[in-house]
Amino acid sequence: STAGTTVLGAFDDLPELARVAREEGLWLHVDASWGGAAFFSGVDATRGLVHGAHLADSVCWNPHKLMGVPSQCTVFVTRRAGVLREANACGASYLFQPDKLHADQDLGDKTVGCGRRPDALKLWLMWKAMGDDGFAARVDHAMGLASHVAARARADPRFVFVHHNYSNVLFYVLPPSLQRRQRG
Repeated sequence: STAGTTVLGAFDDLPELARVAREEGLWLHVDASWGGAAFFSGVDATRGLVHGAHLADSVCWNPHKLMGVPSQCTVFVTRRAGVLREANACGASYLFQPDKLHADQDLGDKTVGCGRRPDALKLWLMWKAMGDDGFAARVDHAMGLASHVAARARADPRFVFVHHNYSNVLFYVLPPSLQRRQRG
């Protein structure tokens, strides 16, 4: 399912998809790569766009997109313990020694990349510095800017307004020669 497509800012009906997935015995993944920032909004309508994500088996979010966390930063969470190890484990004994201190916390066998840098640290530091209120302010400011741009695009005859949802605003420039034709 989708929570914030990159072009239209579209959000699926997550509770309905969760119901279908549950009835059919399907894994429900929510791709909130772009729209996941809505989780932090202080505005009910914006936060409501991701309503039902808690019903999913997994959710991903890219804080480097709307939140401005330095690239690259991805969050992937799942309610199913052990599934990442099952999907990605290669069991390379030369890499993952089961007898080392805190072996159960080694992320290497839980990811495709095996030895990724600690991308989560960037998110943690930014969240620690800004707090929940700072994150909400960032999201809500972006939504306000998008609403402002949408209003300007609707009101200006040089533009043809197409769509506005979430922080996505689509419009195009109507050249003066075509403006005259449209009016004439």
